[in-house]
Amino acid sequence: MVISEKTIEDQRRAFVSKGLIIKPWLEEIRAQVVENLNEANVNSDEETMQHTDENQQKENGRRL
Repeated sequence: MVISEKTIEDQRRAFVSKGLIIKPWLEEIRAQVVENLNEANVNSDEETMQHTDENQQKENGRRL
């Protein structure tokens, strides 16, 4: 399920305006999201490198 940035921003605005979430919590949530996105990017990069290495090994094996 993909949630748009606009939806997230609308929900954030509603929570803050109704006093359901305080600023320190919001900052903590934001930091956790950034950390999770960074981890996801690192994992994705590692998987890409692994697949690239595997493909190069296969190509090298075919050339022999």
